[in-house]
Amino acid sequence: MDKNLKLKLRRKSAKNEEKTLNRKFKRLFLWKRCKNMILNLEIKNYRSFKDVCSFTTEPTSSKAKVDNICEVETNAEELKKALKISLIYGANASGKTNIIKFLYRFRRWVHNLDNRVGDDIPLYQPFKFDNTTADAPIGFSMEFITQKIRYKYEVSFTRLQIESESLIYYQTVNRHNFMNALCFQKIKNQILLNSDQAFLLQSLSMCSRTSC
Repeated sequence: MDKNLKLKLRRKSAKNEEKTLNRKFKRLFLWKRCKNMILNLEIKNYRSFKDVCSFTTEPTSSKAKVDNICEVETNAEELKKALKISLIYGANASGKTNIIKFLYRFRRWVHNLDNRVGDDIPLYQPFKFDNTTADAPIGFSMEFITQKIRYKYEVSFTRLQIESESLIYYQTVNRHNFMNALCFQKIKNQILLNSDQAFLLQSLSMCSRTSC
C-alpha cells in the first residue's frame, strides 16, 4: 500500500476516534438522570491501606461543576445526587492503583473467575507492616443504587474464609424519614435471611447477571 494512502487512513481513523470520544463525553455531561450509581466505597487493611480508605461520589454543597452532577431516583429518598465523573489523585506510591486493583479483583471474585475450592482467597492481601494487621480480616463496604433501591453491602474476609457479610437496603418510613432494613447477614456459616425481602435479593441477583 502507498505510504501516503496509509498516512491518510491513519489520520482519518484518528479523527473518527476523536469524534467518537467527543460524542461520548458530551453525552455523559448532558445526562441529568442515572439509573445505577455507586455512592460510597470503603476498604480497610488491603495492601497499603492499614486504616479505612474512603471513596465517594456524593457531591459537596459547592455549586461548582454543576454539569458533573446527576440525579438517581430512589424509592426511599426520591432523587439522590451523585457525581458523573470522579478522579483519584495523589502522590506516587500513595495507593491510587490499589483502589483500582481491589475493585477489579473483587469483581473477579464475585463472578467466580479466580476461585478454587480449598485455595486461599486471591483478594486477601492485608497490610503486612504491622503484626496486628498481617493476618487480620480485610474489610470492604459499598453503597450503591440500582432499580431505585439504595443498598449497603459489607464483607469481611481472611485468607481462607468470609468472616461476615451483610446487605441492607433503605426503605421509606414516612414522607420525611427513611430507615435501613436487613436483606441478609452471614457470620461465618450462620445466615440470617429476611424472607420478606427475598424478592430484593432476587432482583439484585438478576441485575448483577445482566450487568445493569
